[in-house]
Amino acid sequence: MMTLLSKVTKAMVWTVAMLLLPLSAMAQVTVTGNVADESGEPVIGASVQVKGTSHGTITDFDGNFAIDVENTKATLVVSYVGLTTQEVALNGKKVLKIVMTANTEVIDEVVVVGYGMQKKSDLAGASSSLGEDALKNAAITNCLILK
Repeated sequence: MMTLLSKVTKAMVWTVAMLLLPLSAMAQVTVTGNVADESGEPVIGASVQVKGTSHGTITDFDGNFAIDVENTKATLVVSYVGLTTQEVALNGKKVLKIVMTANTEVIDEVVVVGYGMQKKSDLAGASSSLGEDALKNAAITNCLILK
């Protein structure tokens, strides 16, 4: 009787182990990191996404993030407005320090119009006027000196 009970118990343990084995293979790994700009300032609200999925997160006030990935061979895509999007391969790492660089291509798309006339009521945002006297004899090297 004891031998039969022992065999049944072993069979049940073996079956449960085989059922749980695929779950352990799909276990997720938490990757943490920090995102900063070139000057070392934290990038607040940067998007951190696992490449090829919709799984992602954003950085906190200190530029820190934590994200679960299937394995440490995944690639993270880090993006922020005005900074160059980066793809970071984990290569087994669980802690990252990501430094983002300025995207100079975005600056080319900014256009400043400095002529013409508009009613202030037609404009959205802030506006100010400079008279001829303020500009006549000034060598302007910085727009902020005209206050």
